[in-house]
Amino acid sequence: MMLALDDFAVAYGPAPVIRSLSDLWPAGQVTALIGCNGAGKSTLLKAMAGLLPCSGRITLKGRPLTTPERRRTIAYMPQDNAAIASSLTVLEVVLLGRLGALGMRVPAGLADAALEALAVFGLAPLQGRRL
Repeated sequence: MMLALDDFAVAYGPAPVIRSLSDLWPAGQVTALIGCNGAGKSTLLKAMAGLLPCSGRITLKGRPLTTPERRRTIAYMPQDNAAIASSLTVLEVVLLGRLGALGMRVPAGLADAALEALAVFGLAPLQGRRL
């Protein structure tokens, strides 16, 4: 599943934070965002997930993603939100990846898929443990 950004830009009011970013994130590879504090790493991820306004295009598997689709497809969980993270179980953290698709209840099939993913990594016994 290839993710592509084309002429992607984000601004806070009149102040541009990311200008004209174009990049390809190939399937099956790890992509790292590295940079100094304030460089725009978190801003980029928030905008990609549809949490901040942006311009340009995001495509997934060659298909453009609209903002509502991005909210259903791309999840953002900040590392420094310990208060929220510590109240979640291991299973709930896995389900965060589908947060945009969740309503008031987690569909059985989605919970089953999350449990299967935990089992693949030998983490199923930890599903109810709080972080």
